[in-house]
Amino acid sequence: MKIATKINKRYVNFWNSGFTLAESLMGLAAFCLLAALLPLSFQVFSKVDQGNSRLQTMQWEVFSSQIKKEIRMSQKINPQVNKLLLTRDTDSILYEKFGTNVRRRVNLTGNEILLQNVKSIQFDYIKNGTIVMVEDIWSKKYSFTTRSYINTTQ
Repeated sequence: MKIATKINKRYVNFWNSGFTLAESLMGLAAFCLLAALLPLSFQVFSKVDQGNSRLQTMQWEVFSSQIKKEIRMSQKINPQVNKLLLTRDTDSILYEKFGTNVRRRVNLTGNEILLQNVKSIQFDYIKNGTIVMVEDIWSKKYSFTTRSYINTTQ
């Protein structure tokens, strides 16, 4: 005689079993990792602004050395509100604010951008030279004074 036993077979649905401790720990680890990286991302974004500031300073140095050279060699200096007109031999060189840029034009042709991100620029005449004052869009101010080697007229 055979004894038949009834075996209860249970089928476990693994997809609806809820969260286990391991899954909860993995979620907590991922959250902690993101929370730890958040301050580093703020530093990266702040360095972009510092990079723009350094780039603006380098542009200012190049701009000031070029304009000083041309002022020193000019026979006539004519500063206006946002413009500086220099006359050298038969050429007239115009520095002017154009939008947020400072551009250079020779004989009123061309469009050479020398300085970017400029809020305001001012040219003031002094004897045989000029004072250049620039304020960038971050409200940082730059200025220099230079004189011509040649006795100039205004």
